[in-house]
Amino acid sequence: MPDQLSLIPNYKTSWIGNTWPGGGINSPTPWVQNYIDEMVVREDGHCLTASFWDEAGNSHGEYWWNGQWNVIPHRESDAPRISNKSVNVLGKEWKIVNGFVFGPNGQGLNGVFKAVALGIYRPKNYLMVADDGASQHVIKFFDVSSGNAVQVKTFGHDGGIGGGIPGQITPMKFWAITGCGSDSQGNLYVAMSQEGVILRRYQIIDPNGLGWSEIPAELIGFTSWRARTSTGRPTG
Repeated sequence: MPDQLSLIPNYKTSWIGNTWPGGGINSPTPWVQNYIDEMVVREDGHCLTASFWDEAGNSHGEYWWNGQWNVIPHRESDAPRISNKSVNVLGKEWKIVNGFVFGPNGQGLNGVFKAVALGIYRPKNYLMVADDGASQHVIKFFDVSSGNAVQVKTFGHDGGIGGGIPGQITPMKFWAITGCGSDSQGNLYVAMSQEGVILRRYQIIDPNGLGWSEIPAELIGFTSWRARTSTGRPTG
């Protein structure tokens, strides 16, 4: 039986992923780690990441945007320790326990179905919660200044990759979220990792109204191929 691809008149195979040893700023040998299990965002917009494994041995990384993505890879032995399962907002600690978020007095956070990461929206000191529940896959913002958490914003398409047209990837659809946060200006960063890595940066356009560009700067590390017919229609 002939190879199925040989029956397609015109196809091309594309491969994007990590086969490089890694390098520093603007390195001629760019690098993206295979997975991002956790990410925290500093005030200057540097995204510190950690993972359990990387084929090049650099299981941690530092990414930032200055008109283009830059990266410094780290091995576990020389990487800063990070955790996005707890965060201090206005002197109060919030933490994730078994998918639920608890505040400084042990009170639970309502309206969250499966918390996977915490962050800070720095311009307003809002608590950010990555809710990766089956019908969610969104980032939720909470005002915790009064001691009681009040949800003020949701960012992302409800249902994530399964919402709207299921399977259709758009800049506002999230899935397998592993990190979220903002820099001091209010630009958002969202990490996703499932058989690869996607890191998105959403530029702030309305700090007071919590509005961001829906066209993110995106960094991708995946392996994939797509066959196309002579008419350009995907076959799978």
